[in-house]
Amino acid sequence: MDTLYEKYCDYWGNELNKDDLLRVAYWHCRFNNYVQTADYGEYLKPYIALCDIDMYEALSDMHACARDIPYKPIDKEELMQWTNGFCCVYQSWEDYELYLREVAHLKDEQLSKVMTDTFTATVCGCSASYLIQESLKICKPASPLQYVDLWLFTMSIVMDTGIVGLKGYSRAEYQNMKGNIPPIFTPIDPDITTDRLKANTHIYEMPASIQERLYAIHVKPPEDAIPELEEMISGMKVKNNELTALLSDIQNLDEELSELVEGLFQYTNSDGSTYGSDFFSPLEKQEPYHRKSPKIGRNDPCPCGSGKKYKNCCGKNK
Repeated sequence: MDTLYEKYCDYWGNELNKDDLLRVAYWHCRFNNYVQTADYGEYLKPYIALCDIDMYEALSDMHACARDIPYKPIDKEELMQWTNGFCCVYQSWEDYELYLREVAHLKDEQLSKVMTDTFTATVCGCSASYLIQESLKICKPASPLQYVDLWLFTMSIVMDTGIVGLKGYSRAEYQNMKGNIPPIFTPIDPDITTDRLKANTHIYEMPASIQERLYAIHVKPPEDAIPELEEMISGMKVKNNELTALLSDIQNLDEELSELVEGLFQYTNSDGSTYGSDFFSPLEKQEPYHRKSPKIGRNDPCPCGSGKKYKNCCGKNK
């Protein structure tokens, strides 16, 4: 609650004093079940959270993993993005929403519930393995690439989304600060074991060490990711359908980026002409505009020869 008031003052100034803000939080928000509150810790500090969050588990995680760090700072621009939904804050959620529309063919009402439930589970610290299993209850991907996409989207979601137990920081942000991800927030269930990889083994079925390495490779630039992934696949000594699809996806991205860069270099020709946004159709060089007749001021003599000023004659209604 103390931090909430500090954040409020940072964003909006002190339009409300602390007592007034607490009245709003308890009398309006808490009593109408918009939020929940709890006292926690040795000194029973008051905390506030959204209703769908397991508050005591989140506070336990927070005190175990993030006691020594402040809440994640959020600037006012990002705060306002939240009013439009979490998909506007995290690109990975927008990708996942599109995946559910195109692969699962979910309608708006069902899609809204699935997205909300998934987001709540994620901010509470669930793993990508959990999200994949929940997604598979909704639909079964039809191709290796769709399985790869599902794995990539869920991995990106759990790595990039802020977690309550980490005071709003994502796993990736926390790892950058501390050097590691807390064991209770491992992105992949550690008990996943596979005796031997086969052609049809899904990436999400592979051991956590392999999945973590694959994701680390994927987020690298294509020119670095391609040889590293090729070496990894070669070392496995098995032609796995989804690993092949993942490699092909990165190679296609590399080709698209190369074409884009080539187009940018060709944007200006040696003769000074420029290309349009599609980089294919040259546009003629623009020449300066020249008037066909001298400009007439409103106080100049009217060119009709009446002897009146232009504004009182031919220019009266212009």
